[in-house]
Amino acid sequence: MAREILKNIDDAGVQFVRILWCDNANIIRGKAVHRVNLSEYLEYGVGISVAQQAVPVMYDVPVPGSGLGPVGEVRLVPDWDTFTPLPYAPNHARVFGDMVKDGIPWNLCPRNFLKAMIADARSEGLEVIAAFENEFYLLQQTAEGIVPADETVFASSLGMDLHQSVIDQMAQALIAQGMLVEQYYPESGPGQQEISILYTQALGAADQQIAYRETIRAIALQNNLKASFLPKIFADKAGSGCHLHLSLWQDGENLLPNPEADGKLSEIARRFIAGILHHLPALMALTTPSTNSYRRIRPHCWSGAFRCWGMDNREAAIRVPR
Repeated sequence: MAREILKNIDDAGVQFVRILWCDNANIIRGKAVHRVNLSEYLEYGVGISVAQQAVPVMYDVPVPGSGLGPVGEVRLVPDWDTFTPLPYAPNHARVFGDMVKDGIPWNLCPRNFLKAMIADARSEGLEVIAAFENEFYLLQQTAEGIVPADETVFASSLGMDLHQSVIDQMAQALIAQGMLVEQYYPESGPGQQEISILYTQALGAADQQIAYRETIRAIALQNNLKASFLPKIFADKAGSGCHLHLSLWQDGENLLPNPEADGKLSEIARRFIAGILHHLPALMALTTPSTNSYRRIRPHCWSGAFRCWGMDNREAAIRVPR
């Protein structure tokens, strides 16, 4: 297997392989290994401090009381099934890493946790299908500071014309990495964009979300722009969300809809929704990890600020399509 991996790397002309992970504050981090020394890291990956999983979004210091500090290390082991040359970074490729401590998958690794939950679902014959829907701003540096890259509004065709080149580059780079682009349109804020990709199985969707964010930011930089996923950049402009689309399948059938039931939802769908609502306060610690998040999640801002579900209701934390 090692020989095959190295051959794939050489065939792609790769010099650096970035081993990426997403920490518990949703910061994408990585270490890059040069091809010359890569054979030493194929199986056991690179080392990182355990403290990395206790670092907040604001600064690189472990949160007090986390129990994670200067003592202890985990290995970031590459999942070579995710190896992908980066179309926007010649001679670079990326692979996602799993955290391993003392030869065992570490329980503070988000990717390990997701794998375990997927395995639990599959033990019940269930498959979770997911897709992330991201909003982001394109910004530019001017003499007055950082400002939106345009002044257009929702679904503006002018906005499409203004950014046709950079959006094309983004779409092509996403597709080159195996993501299927579904729709694109300018969003409500000036310079705000949305490029959606199609759903896939849960682990693939999570990996694609990391790759998506990396790609959008890199392509923007190459066009002298800055792409920001920050929830609330401008107090008087639309915020940027990341909507997670979920469905539950068994033997090729979507278990959530029931056209004959009240609300057209199956019993398992109602329980699924109830479980998410029950655990929503805890989930918020991971999905909204900064004070800036709460500048966006406010009532009557179409940001899902209410702990409820509703049909096509953009004020509800869980929106069910009709």
